[in-house]
Amino acid sequence: MTRSRAAALVATVLVALTSMTSAAAEEVPDGVLTVTDAQLRWGLNNESNNTAHAPGTTNFFSAGKVPDPGGGGRTLRQQDWSATAGAVRIEKQRPDGSYATATWAGLTTTPDGAPLGSAGEARFSQHQVVIDGGTGEVDPVAGTATISWSGSFTVLYYSGMTMFYVADPVLEVTPSGRRLTAVVSEFAGDRTDTGTWEEVAGQRVTLAELPEADLAGEKGFSATPAYLRVRHTPSGDEVAQTRTGAWGAFPASFLRHAERLGVAPFFYSTGSSTDRFKVPLPVTVSWDAADPQPLPGEEQPEETPPVEEPELVPPPGPGPDPTSPSPPTTPTAPATDEPTPAAPPTSTATGSSPSPNARTREEAVPVAAPYTAVRQAAPELAPASAPERRAPLWPWSVGLLLTAAALALPLRRPG
Repeated sequence: MTRSRAAALVATVLVALTSMTSAAAEEVPDGVLTVTDAQLRWGLNNESNNTAHAPGTTNFFSAGKVPDPGGGGRTLRQQDWSATAGAVRIEKQRPDGSYATATWAGLTTTPDGAPLGSAGEARFSQHQVVIDGGTGEVDPVAGTATISWSGSFTVLYYSGMTMFYVADPVLEVTPSGRRLTAVVSEFAGDRTDTGTWEEVAGQRVTLAELPEADLAGEKGFSATPAYLRVRHTPSGDEVAQTRTGAWGAFPASFLRHAERLGVAPFFYSTGSSTDRFKVPLPVTVSWDAADPQPLPGEEQPEETPPVEEPELVPPPGPGPDPTSPSPPTTPTAPATDEPTPAAPPTSTATGSSPSPNARTREEAVPVAAPYTAVRQAAPELAPASAPERRAPLWPWSVGLLLTAAALALPLRRPG
């Protein structure tokens, strides 16, 4: 073998090693991923997509912050509802499982257009809040991430008789915990004084604790928030937590703030006939909104073994469930010569007329009183697991180079 052939062999080996190293680096990136258009997608829970306990009312979302109603117990008018607001949009599931921008009529129907029915029928509108434009960094090796979104949405119960705002979510992942936080605010009133109406200052709270968040995913991850078996001790005269069946609670910091807003019982088990619908749905985070993470199935558990779900007797008559936040009962409509606005969404199929008994925002009624907050320790978070590193390639490089050098030695005959 000539020196030129040996040199060519060594060059070929080096090129092959370079290609192997590049391919390995692309397959397992070692470093921080910078995201500039991350997507957050969440439907909170099935109860937020359900028929409400008050007759003729529904629970749903609106993009952005709906206007201040000026008083409690007023349902939302169509002109005050929005499907999109900046980077935020509300999407509804279609019959084929895909999602499209929501419509006002679709707030009261299932994906196939059928009416939702009663509150306990397990037929949901299947809406999700979607926020694009998230920015931040993800380190799959260290198991850390911080992604921030700008925008807000409104969660409305009883067609808006009670509601709260959620703004500027942030995903925070560390080796010791994973959580989704946001600023939550609302208006508070007094159930004995309809003239009381005040804005509650926004407070950043934990909306979801995520036991699992696989940062090594190529497109992102989906994770079901902690809820089952999470204990909550309400304050004041709030309904006590029921600890049978699919019992649990949303994070403590959110519930403490939600008690002031009068919406806490929607987010922990109270013995209601719809307790099983309060379990949170999966949170989906995509590194790139243009190439989103596939969505998981969203089946809702009926019960949680080994504790059996007790038989829940629905409340008598057409009134609301007594273990759910109480809607107003004594309307005091102000005199007005204005024409009656469009009625709020009611539990009817798409295109049908709303119930004549549906209230409008012109009807002022009492709202839930604010309560004193109670401190409760948040559940301990499980440590995050970092993706496994692969063995380095340099030993292969040295071995191949030594082989090539050995082949090049017997180049000249003696004598």
